[in-house]
Parts: sequence; C-alpha cells; structure tokens
Amino acid sequence: MYASMTPAKEVGGDLYNFVEKDDKLYFCIGDVSGKGVPASLFMTLASRGFLTLASMGGRPADIATRMNTELCKDNEMGMFVTMFICMYDLKQGRIEYCNAGHNPPVIGDADGQFSFLDVKESNAPIGLWPDLQYVGEEIDVFNDRLMLLYTDGLNEAENRQQEQYGEDRIIQLLTSHASHSARDLIEALKADADQFRDGAEQNDDLTMLAFRITRS
Repeated sequence: MYASMTPAKEVGGDLYNFVEKDDKLYFCIGDVSGKGVPASLFMTLASRGFLTLASMGGRPADIATRMNTELCKDNEMGMFVTMFICMYDLKQGRIEYCNAGHNPPVIGDADGQFSFLDVKESNAPIGLWPDLQYVGEEIDVFNDRLMLLYTDGLNEAENRQQEQYGEDRIIQLLTSHASHSARDLIEALKADADQFRDGAEQNDDLTMLAFRITRS
C-alpha cells in the first residue's frame, strides 16, 4: 500500500488514513467540501473519527454511519466529506467497503485489466443529514488484485486549455504500468498529471492511495 497527498494550497481538505485491527486492515480516502482552514479542520475531525472507529473494529458501513452522526453535530457551516472506506480481511482475502458519495475506485486484476468499481450503493456524503444508515458492499475474493483510490484532484486536473485529465487517461496509464508496485503506480500518475497540466496551476488537492494484494 502506498499513498500520496499534494495540497493545492497551504492547507488542504483531502484525507487518507489506515489502521490494522486484529486480522483486518482498514483504509480510507476522503475529500472535504470547501477550501482553506475550515476544510482542513473538518478534514482533521473526519480523519480522527475514522481512526477511532476503525480501531474498534466493525464494518465500513457502520463506521460511516457513526461518523455521520458525529460530524452532523454543530455543523453550522454545512460542511461534508465524501469518503470511500474499506476493510480488507487479511485471512479470508475478502473486502468490504462503503462509498459515501466519493469517486469509485479503479480495480485491476492479475491479467492487467482495469475498470472502475461498479458501486451500487453510493450513499450520501458524510456530515449532511443526521440519522442516515449507510449501506456497504463487498468483494468475496480480492487476491492478486489492485485498488486505486483517488480524489477528484486527479481526474479533474486541468491544463492551460482548461481540459480535464479525465478517467480514461487514468485507465490508460494504469494499464501501461500494470506490473508496477503500488508506489510506482502512484508516482507515475502524479508525474503524468503534472505533465498534462503543462504549467497550469493545480486547481484542487490531489490524493491517491494504491492497495495491491498478491497471494498464492
């Protein structure tokens, strides 16, 4: 697993985190609404909330539900965070996840084929409405596969002509680097996005997390 965060300003609103609990590895990525100090403070609350709840165990949907309850309290500015929360069972090779309004991740297989995860339950972003019950999904077997989580600072990166990097380019780069390590994939995406911008100012925080499992 390897992650990278590149804020667009001095303080950012993106987050990623991970924690191992018993035989389970929890990890997440998120993107807070707004910019500047308020977004950064809300990001800190969300990141700490994930760590606390994941350290207690439980399913990703339950973590999202409890985070939403807490972040809705005294949220007078109406801030919210989109999140993708995962739990990988180290023994069984199974993944559970909950998508709270975030970009679906890219999934790769052992043959170097990549596609966007078909998320049936997108749920609402966290922090908007109290009393929501988040719904999770799962992948029974996640061996010899890769998952790329990212924020929209990647696919919505703009060049001088205000053209966006786009999702197709993500798939193309991953396909051409299919055998690379998680770290090399992230670094290749960062370099390609920078080359695409061609000197244009970074318009949003860029955060990525790659998770690769190789098991016999």
